[in-house]
Parts: sequence; C-alpha cells; structure tokens
Amino acid sequence: SPHCERNVEPTPSRRAPTEVLKLAWIVWGLLGAALAGHGAAPAIAQSTLNAIERVDYAALHGGKVAVRVELRHALKQPPTGFTVFHPAARIVLEFPGTAVVTQQRAIQIDSGMLRSVHLVQQGSHTRLVMNLVRRVGYETVIEGTSLTIVLERGQTGAAGGRIEYFA
Repeated sequence: SPHCERNVEPTPSRRAPTEVLKLAWIVWGLLGAALAGHGAAPAIAQSTLNAIERVDYAALHGGKVAVRVELRHALKQPPTGFTVFHPAARIVLEFPGTAVVTQQRAIQIDSGMLRSVHLVQQGSHTRLVMNLVRRVGYETVIEGTSLTIVLERGQTGAAGGRIEYFA
C-alpha cells in the first residue's frame, strides 16, 4: 500500500504565556462591557456619580411651568441642552456623570405647554427630555442640590430664554 505523508505541524500542548494573557484581557473586557451595559457597574463607580433623586413640576402664573430636579449633589455647572422641533417640540438637558435613582422615569404632566418629562440613563450619562405642546423658551436656575427649569411662552429655543444662576 502506498504511503502518504501529510505536512502537519505539531500542536503545542500549552499556549504561550503572552497568548494566555491576551485572551484573559479580551475575556475581562467583554465581561466588563456586558456588565456595564446591564447596569451592573461596580459600586465604587456608582457612588462617585451624581444622581437625580426626584422630579416635580408646578403650573405658574402667566402660563409658565416649572420643572424641579432634585439631585444628590449640587451641580457645578448648568446642564447643556438643545431643542428639537421636528417631529415634536422637545427640550433635552444633558447630565454627564449622573445616574437616575428615582423609580419615576416617565412623568405624564399635560399642564400648560408641557406634556411629559422622561429621564433616560445610558451608562453614567442621563438625559432629561421634556415633551412640549409647542416651541417655548426656558430658564435654568441652580439652588443648592436643585435645578429648576422654567418654561416660558413667547420665546423660542434655548438661546432666547436661557438664564443660568449659580448658588
């Protein structure tokens, strides 16, 4: 019977130490990313974040509406924000380094020009989204650990009605 030889390299019985280390880092990175995506970030990282603890609102004289955001720690600077007018009017405020600890993440308001407020957390970043009846201006006021957003008729966009006060 004819004899055939194959060119097969011997398989090492052990992986090189650098390959094991690379594999361990890849697995560790994937595990960390999976846990962070499901809100299981380490307690140390969560404790250093600010947190939105409560959101309230009130109808004010002259058709104004105030939204009050209670935080765990005072803000060092006002949140940045932007407005969207299509398909619906919205004001969005950005809270970097902030978690949401209140169970009430969607608040149906239907008062004056404000329809609802939604808190959306992605990692250590939170957005406060105010759904509006129409375009309005707003002012933000920081007092201690509270941020108050006053929505006003007659002004459009964030630049026209945004005034920031520091405590």
